[in-house]
Amino acid sequence: MTFTLDSLIDAGQELLLTFFAGERGDASGATVEVYNVTQDISLSGILEPVLGAGEWIYNSFSFDAATTTSGDEIQISWTGGGTNSGVSQEIADVNLSIVDVPAPATAAIFALGLLGFGVSRLKK
Repeated sequence: MTFTLDSLIDAGQELLLTFFAGERGDASGATVEVYNVTQDISLSGILEPVLGAGEWIYNSFSFDAATTTSGDEIQISWTGGGTNSGVSQEIADVNLSIVDVPAPATAAIFALGLLGFGVSRLKK
């Protein structure tokens, strides 16, 4: 699957790849990679999806893509996971989106709020 990136990825944003995966037979060794063809670099590295035997399993991978620019050709490749056509990984509902990364301060404030709530519950 290849497409052209139509927007910029700013600092504080990352790519999120989601899809459902299943397997027919034993598809061990299956991998997926998001590759920037224009800049000849892997954006995700080699990822190992979780495959469901007889069921679809939701997979979600996020990764930094700050090196990409608008107009870059992006390729998603699924490989391996079978020794013949009767044994393979199956993929459905693929989505690659740009998401905001929460600032560490936001997560810290949320954690402190939860801690304060827990302490107040203990005092009662």
